[in-house]
Amino acid sequence: MAATPSAVALCEAWDRGTDATAMRPLVEACKGESRAAAVAASGSSDGWRGLWLARIEHFEKVRPYTGLRLRPYYEFASRGEIVSHIHVALGPLRAWVSASGVMRPAQDGTAKVMLDFDDFWVAGDTPQPRDAPTGGAASRADRLVAALGRLLFFGGLAGFPVDHVDLVGGIVAFRFTAFDSCIVSHREPDGARPQPVPLSDD
Repeated sequence: MAATPSAVALCEAWDRGTDATAMRPLVEACKGESRAAAVAASGSSDGWRGLWLARIEHFEKVRPYTGLRLRPYYEFASRGEIVSHIHVALGPLRAWVSASGVMRPAQDGTAKVMLDFDDFWVAGDTPQPRDAPTGGAASRADRLVAALGRLLFFGGLAGFPVDHVDLVGGIVAFRFTAFDSCIVSHREPDGARPQPVPLSDD
């Protein structure tokens, strides 16, 4: 099936580096056109496998006031397992914030996925995020971070309506309803790894 003009415009906007805030009208234009694809993709985790780089609207909106910069990634495995790695930069402070869990497909025929995270950990400003600490590798600080993450992440945060899906072209758009925030994600090439926020915008 050929891509629609709206879908082509969204892909071109991503390639230009357009942020999610500016891409939101393009996502809205795609919603009706890709409704069937969004419903189909939301019913199975099969097509989501790989590493996805995301641009998130609510983080972009606070950046002018805080200087906060983030580079979020989602990595999906074969059975819907998901690992999220976000590199955070705020002035001289730079770190990785990570979480893992599972993507549960919609069971009611709607274009919606549930992202349930149940483990949380952090790392310093390293070139790559670390794997989740387990067993004896988990320090007291690791256990505290994990407990705090589970406390703050509750079921009401897990539902993400899917607004646009192009799994062949490798671009999806969904919403974080708590902030009515548009999230646009692009599948990275095979073998790609999460990258930290650049030291400058240049």
